[in-house]
Amino acid sequence: MMPTVAVCVYCSQNIEETEKSVNVPHLPGGVAHLVCAQKVTIRTMKSILIVDGNESVAEVFASVFAHHDWKVTWYRNGKGADEQLSGSAHYDAVLVGYRFDGIDGMELIKRIRALPHRKDVPIVMVTGTIELDVVAAALAAGADDVLYKPIDFAILVATVSKCVERGRHQDI
Repeated sequence: MMPTVAVCVYCSQNIEETEKSVNVPHLPGGVAHLVCAQKVTIRTMKSILIVDGNESVAEVFASVFAHHDWKVTWYRNGKGADEQLSGSAHYDAVLVGYRFDGIDGMELIKRIRALPHRKDVPIVMVTGTIELDVVAAALAAGADDVLYKPIDFAILVATVSKCVERGRHQDI
């Protein structure tokens, strides 16, 4: 029998000397089986669907969220995003631009809110227009927040994260 190094914080089983393990950063002194830590990471990773008509902007937003450990799916057009959101894939949030091919951001927000399984998903619109009627229309359509381009990436991630956390607290 191999000597026990520690007890896994996730499965409460002994971690043997020959098993791969990792330190758990949010629990000082915590150790876990590598497999257990990977399962927890996969389960707790937030997911976002991003739609922006400018492919470069969509890619930058995707990169920013991926850097913050989000699972990212992105589209350049509303039609593709609408089809994806009509399906069963889980998304913790949706980031929507205002103008893109197919249906525009306002219409996409309305369609998302009409889907029973998406009615509560946080939606944040990011727009380059400063017209107040666009902001008012996005909020009336069901957006949780509206941000302006150019955007500070820290504010973007913080705003989307705040909307997701607000939704989770309402579910409790």
